[in-house]
This record gives sequence, C-alpha cells and structure tokens, in this order.
Amino acid sequence: MKTMKTSLKEYIEIVLTISIIVALFLPYINDAVPIHYLFYDFIAIETVFFLTIPILVIIPFLIILIFKDVLKISILRLFKTFFLFVYLIVLGFYFYGMYESFNETFENGFYFIIAIVLSLLLVLLTFKFSTQKSEQLQHILLANLALPIILYFFVFVVDDNFYYGGYILNISFFLLYILALYSIYSNSKINKLGNK
Repeated sequence: MKTMKTSLKEYIEIVLTISIIVALFLPYINDAVPIHYLFYDFIAIETVFFLTIPILVIIPFLIILIFKDVLKISILRLFKTFFLFVYLIVLGFYFYGMYESFNETFENGFYFIIAIVLSLLLVLLTFKFSTQKSEQLQHILLANLALPIILYFFVFVVDDNFYYGGYILNISFFLLYILALYSIYSNSKINKLGNK
C-alpha cells in the first residue's frame, strides 16, 4: 500500500510540474506571458538570477522526478551541490531585492520576506528530515522556483486579476509545495519511529 501511495504522489507531482511549464506559455495577468519575460533582458545579470534561473529550474525538477530512480547517488550528490550553490546565489539577489524594496515601499519588501521565508523553510526542513538525495535535490529546486512564484503571486494578487495561466501556475506550484511539506513531515515521523 505504501508503494502505491508513493507512486500516486509522484504521478501527481509530474502532472503539476508539467502544468507549471505549460502555464509559462499562457497569459499570467492581462496579456503578459511569463516565458517572454524570462529572456526579455537576458544580458542583465539581475534578470538572470532574479527570474530566469529560478523559473527554468522547473526543467531539471521534472527530469529528476521522472528519472530519479535510475540516477546514481554520486550524480544526485553532484547535482545537489551545484543547485544548492545556485540557490544561494539566487537567494542573495532576493535579499538584495528585499533591501531595495524596503527603501521604496514596505509592502513590496514584505512580499520579499514571505517568499524568502517560505523558500528557506523548505530547504532547512528537507536537510533536517529528508535522507534521500533525490528528495533533497527536488526540494532545493522547488525552493529556487518558490522565490519568484511566491513573490509575484503576492505582488499581483491584490491589485490585478489573474488570467487562466496565472491560476494554473500558482495553484500547481502551491500544491507541489504542500506535497513537499507532506513528504518532509512523513520522513520526520519515520525518523522518530526509527529512533524509538
């Protein structure tokens, strides 16, 4: 029964991930299509680390979901180290963005705080409770993705109406985030039982 639940969860995660990728090509708000903005100012390093890289990690995230059972531990460990390094760089840009936003309006700075806290929470919990290298890698990638998605969700949810692409992207992401937290919670319970 446990294997069936795990397989169903992985299937749901793959569907949600594909939904996010599809939503990148659909209107988010008004006529704004996310994929256009990922490469709009590719020369600017701020755009690359603030938006392009954390969104495009959805591709390796999907690959890991599908092929994690056939990847060697050494490869997963290498990927985990690389994407953790990328995450720390991206996180640094978001801390800087938070600082700059507080100089303009408190509201935007607060949105940065929410995105950073929820992203860091996922990373810290997964390193504390997750033992599988593939799961740690998945959560690091999801934490990258969390930064722009959560930030722009709060930026636009108050004053603008989401188009169908925005609904698909945000609902799919937050479901993935909840599934990740559930997976970490399950691991914590297993660890507790193992220590008894």
